[in-house]
Amino acid sequence: KSAAVVTIERRVGSAEDLDMNVEATIASYGLATEFPIKALRQAEKISVDADKALVEDVSRHDLREELCITVDPADAKDFDDAVGACQTADGFELWVHIADVAHYVKWDSPIDLEARMRTCSAYLVDRVLPMLPEKLCNDVCSLRPAEDRLAMSVKMKLSSSGKILGATAMNSVIRSRARLSYDQVDSYLQGDVSGLDSAVSREDAGAIKEMIDVLNQIRALREEIREKRGSVDFESVETRVVLDENNKPIGVSVRERTQATGLIEEAMLAANESVAHMLSQHDLESAYRVHEQPSPESLKLAVTPLVAMGALEPGVASRIAIGDQTALQEALESVHGTRYSRVVNAQLLRAQKRAIYLPTNQGHFALGADAYCHFTSPIRRYPDVIVHRTLKRLLCGQTASRAELTALPDICSTCSEQERKADAAARVTQKIKLAEYYQSRLGEETWGTIDGCERFGLFITLDDTYADGLLAVRDLGHEWYVYDQETLALIGESTGKTYRIGGRVRVKISGVNVARGQIDLALVE
Repeated sequence: KSAAVVTIERRVGSAEDLDMNVEATIASYGLATEFPIKALRQAEKISVDADKALVEDVSRHDLREELCITVDPADAKDFDDAVGACQTADGFELWVHIADVAHYVKWDSPIDLEARMRTCSAYLVDRVLPMLPEKLCNDVCSLRPAEDRLAMSVKMKLSSSGKILGATAMNSVIRSRARLSYDQVDSYLQGDVSGLDSAVSREDAGAIKEMIDVLNQIRALREEIREKRGSVDFESVETRVVLDENNKPIGVSVRERTQATGLIEEAMLAANESVAHMLSQHDLESAYRVHEQPSPESLKLAVTPLVAMGALEPGVASRIAIGDQTALQEALESVHGTRYSRVVNAQLLRAQKRAIYLPTNQGHFALGADAYCHFTSPIRRYPDVIVHRTLKRLLCGQTASRAELTALPDICSTCSEQERKADAAARVTQKIKLAEYYQSRLGEETWGTIDGCERFGLFITLDDTYADGLLAVRDLGHEWYVYDQETLALIGESTGKTYRIGGRVRVKISGVNVARGQIDLALVE
């Protein structure tokens, strides 16, 4: 044994006042929780002053009379994007307005240095660790309704079939007419206008409804275009633990992709692609979002067990193994709505490489895009701030400083790494609260799907909450089980009883380890 010397940096409070499991996660991933005094002081001096911005920059467009709205989750606090659309004689006009964070956050300023270190906001189960001080993300840069805000706007001209014919970017001033939730828009699209009517003014109601209808048309057309070019849309479910005022879990919210989320997503994808094309056409270095094609080895490992269980046809699996994007989409569509859907999506998603940020454009495999970047969330992602700065320089004919270009490769690498840490921390804190939620439900029975298989047991995704639990091999019975790595299955040596991914099992909650976010399961015979 050896002695060690430690330095106490700060006291975070007593165990009674804090959720120590979440605090431990924050510490283990090295996430920042407080802003430096210099950054906070800089933030306090910032104000919107739209009229001054219009006078100082004659190229900034006054778009306050253009109809636009924000659509976000009901519990969102920062609104960094607004949308507008209309039908034209030969197609559509689509507007995407993004908070002009780069106007306020200058290179090497105190706020910029802190944002460059954090690189993104971390959305944990019980809090958000923001990239920017609250004065910016929840006030000055938040596109709140009926308030003037500086933005970077992209106007896209679309054909009647949804193809992007051209795009123009500009610095702007906007005024959102309404703040809508996904639920309100979904209800409207399904025929219930009460929620939407309560959120908009009487004089704007008709125009906003018409605009939402146009946005939904664009959504359907853009989804069809992306599908034809090989874009791969994995089905995803966002699970969030609902906490009470004392941060105790009281339920689980499951959010799936809907028409409302889809129409905003398609607008953002279109804007991201349009900006990436603008930058790449001028060979400008920036922070491109790059997704490489998965390796044949990883694809083969993914499809082999899917064929064994009957979820995929051998011919489709063979095409997937050689990187055929259309085959990937065919496979996902063929299992949509079936019991295989969850496991096929999970297996094929695991085979993909993780998207990263790079200074040069190298395309995006999963989206089937020749050029792609993140432009639409500068409040919570530093790469978007970099893209905004590059676009601003392009609009006024300027070039990046030597310091910025020199630092760009390291910044992109750091952004990719910090994104992984923030995502991992978010997953861990959700798991902690899910385990805490099931702590009072020991013995409860439920159905689940086998989503993973290892020598030591089965990973089960529970039906109601999408929580992951472990069914240890020792709890499968008294016989010896052999692990088949190729088909991801456990096979009973005596009886031949087989448990493989995609299988359905009834289990009960047998134990939890809250600190580790682990739920233990037992088989219900």
